[in-house]
Amino acid sequence: MVSFGVFRMAVREPGFRAVPSAASTGGPNPIQTFRKAICTYHQSGRQAAIDGISLPSPYWRSDARGKTLAQNYRRSLDTYMSLDGADGRQAYDTGVNQRLAVGGEILSIYMDALVYSGTAHTARLALWDVPQPSRAQAEIMASPIITALENDVGQDRAHSVAFWHLRSATVIEVSASDARAKAVAAADAVRRAAGV
Repeated sequence: MVSFGVFRMAVREPGFRAVPSAASTGGPNPIQTFRKAICTYHQSGRQAAIDGISLPSPYWRSDARGKTLAQNYRRSLDTYMSLDGADGRQAYDTGVNQRLAVGGEILSIYMDALVYSGTAHTARLALWDVPQPSRAQAEIMASPIITALENDVGQDRAHSVAFWHLRSATVIEVSASDARAKAVAAADAVRRAAGV
């Protein structure tokens, strides 16, 4: 199975090819805590989301890198909530996981929120890391996501995919037709992300 993060790396770096069974590197990552905070925000409001953040490891309080990372994630959550307020579309589902066959591999997709306006449905993905995708990269990344959204709501209602780059407060919204047009490039990136 290919994670969406490794798929994104393959989209960003055309020469990237994963090495099967390569050990992952890096320290603790608070992404699950902050993904849960987004779900809580949509269900119970801003204050409940903030109050629900728990980073009990000393790494987040005493290690300089850990403290900075935790602060960056908290700022990014605040950016998400501000962007949501400005966006105005209603969320009807949050924390949606899907596995999708792409390029002969299984891609794991996590959608932070499914939102709608009228009959137009959009899958929203929060991007927490530093690299901001270009428009062309976002179109490739959106290709499997629009398929996942179509599986949920039907092709006639799947309107777009919105990437919210939280470090820069940039929103890149990709139409369903632009996303579908990048299916071949997305399949290639998934295969490279799988090490094939």
